[in-house]
Parts: sequence; structure tokens; C-alpha cells
Amino acid sequence: MVWLFRCFFLAGIFFLVACSEMAYYQQAAVGQLSLLAKREPIEELLSRESTSAKLRAKLELILAARKFAVTELSLPTGNAYLDYVDIKQRYVIWNVTAAKRFSLEGETWCYPFVGCQTYRGYFAQSEAQQFAQKLSDRGLDVYVSGVTAYSTLGWFDDPVLNTFITRSDPNLAALVFHELAHRVVYIDGDTAFNESFATAVELAGLKRWLEKHDQADQLAKIRRRKHYHQRFTQLVLATNTELKKLYKTPLDSETMLNRKRAIIEQLRRKYAAMSKSWSFRGYDRWFASEINNAKLITVANYQDYVPAFARLLQQCNHDFPRFYKAVERLGALPVKQRRQQLKSLASESALAASPLEITPD
Repeated sequence: MVWLFRCFFLAGIFFLVACSEMAYYQQAAVGQLSLLAKREPIEELLSRESTSAKLRAKLELILAARKFAVTELSLPTGNAYLDYVDIKQRYVIWNVTAAKRFSLEGETWCYPFVGCQTYRGYFAQSEAQQFAQKLSDRGLDVYVSGVTAYSTLGWFDDPVLNTFITRSDPNLAALVFHELAHRVVYIDGDTAFNESFATAVELAGLKRWLEKHDQADQLAKIRRRKHYHQRFTQLVLATNTELKKLYKTPLDSETMLNRKRAIIEQLRRKYAAMSKSWSFRGYDRWFASEINNAKLITVANYQDYVPAFARLLQQCNHDFPRFYKAVERLGALPVKQRRQQLKSLASESALAASPLEITPD
């Protein structure tokens, strides 16, 4: 996930925005400064006898993943993930996503120096909920989700957070790869492009990490888990396609709303039937709460173009520097042409064996 803060600190920035935006930038600045003020060097923590064995193991793994990201994935690290911060809570940011009642195009918010994004992040959950309520009062579908990690794109030296530490070792390494990938390519105003690219790097990096560390047992577990994730994603994206078709039809609001509800209820039934034989119940919570356009968009943002980037990586013979240059060229295209290229790559990925393809053992 990407969140950029340096712009909030530039002198005079508050004079460029409306009063309603000042409070948003202020909370971002205060939140980021508070986080940075609590940093502790990881090397110091590792040298302390008081550091718990669990935390020590996770910090050592992050340092190893950081080194691997440079040597094997050609990712820039700068001084990221050399410090640790315990924020004493489960999430570092709460994101607000919104969409019109009959649209799967997310609302966007644009910021100085950053560009536009299809989510708005808050350090305080209460402020995120308040903003979401305002959007809901305008008739929008809204979704508030907790975030455990974000990238400042190299503007700051991102620290390791306690929100990382509960992850399994493979997922922790994958998180490092994902967030560092945002430092390579970032396209203003294209959340799906940015997050799908980072997810593709994460998956390819994790596969290489497990193979290099001869962790066949972990690779088998990850393959099973990713298989479930692929099934979940395919189900949601198919629902999105069905809803997009519905929203293009000339129906009155009441009829369209009823059909929308029916499609979403069908999604719930399909998941219930599909997951009966699963040993993994990680998506039950997602289905337990309200499903709306905003919630569906969050899945699309991270997954829509992953097959396209997988195919592009394959075309580059898994040469990461070459892959990154190809992604930069793709990102430089006009939006319409960029999406056409991504769709073409995705269709090729469906016909060819993807380097990220993960199936159950």
C-alpha cells in the first residue's frame, strides 16, 4: 500500500488547500511524525537481552528479506526497515474507499505532489469512520479497512512496525517485497496498476525466496493458501464483471438496486458452496460484513492486473531490472492505451503458464 507524506511537511502547503483539507493533512503530518519519533534501530534491539525471542526472530528475518530484495529482486531499499516502532495497536492506518451506488469506479482524492488515489488514509480509526459516514450520507457505498503497512515511496526511511510481526515468516518476507516494489514504479492516479505491480513482485519474490531457502514444506503451504486466494479473487472479480454489466443497463434505480443485491447475495452463496471443503477459513470474516461496491473495489485494486504483470515478467525471462524498465514504459503510456496493453498481457497469461501460477499440491 502507498501513502506519501513528505508533501504534508512542505512550508506553505496548507495555503494551497481548502480548510476541510487542512485537517486531513495535519492528521497525516502529526501521525507520521509521531511514528518516526518512536523509531528504534533494529541492530540495537537485537543486541539487547531483553528483546523477546519472537521479536528477535522476526527482525532478523526482515533484515534477511531486505538483503534478498536487493541481491535477488533488484529492489531499492535505501535505509528502509532498519528501525522498529511499536505503535501498540493492530493497524497503523485506516483506509476509506468509496464508490457510487451503481458504479465500480472508485471515488478518487488528489493531493499535491502525489497525484490521485482511490482511497483516503487516516491514522485514527474514529476519523476514518467520521469521513466514511459523511460519504455514506451522500449516498455512496463506503468501506473502511485497517492497514498494517504502507510505503512512503522512499521519501522517508520506512520503519518496521509491530503490525508486521504477527505475520508468518513467508508472509512477512512477502510484505517487505511488496512495499519495496512501490519504490521502483509508482504511477500517479492508477491505484490498480501500482498495487497489482507490487503484488506481482511480492508473489514472484516469495516464490524465489522459498526456493532459495529450500523451504519445500513452506512452499507447499503457500501454494495451498494462494490457491484459496486465487479462487476468492476470481469469484469477486467475476461478480465485479456482472455488476459492471448491470450498471450499464437502462433500469430504474429500484430495479437496479434489487438486482445488485441479488448478485451480491449470489456471491455469498457461491463462496459458501466453494469453501465447504476448505481447511482455510480466512475469508469468512470478509463475507460476514456488508459487501458493497467500495469493498469489491479493494479486491480489484490489488489483483486486477497481476496476471498481466506475471506475463510481462515471464516475457522478460524473470530478469527483474529488465521487467522494471518494461513496467516503467507501460506506466508512461496514456491511461487508455496502458489498460489495453494490460488486458492484452492478461489474455496471454491465461494461455501461457504463468511464473506466478500457484496450484494446490
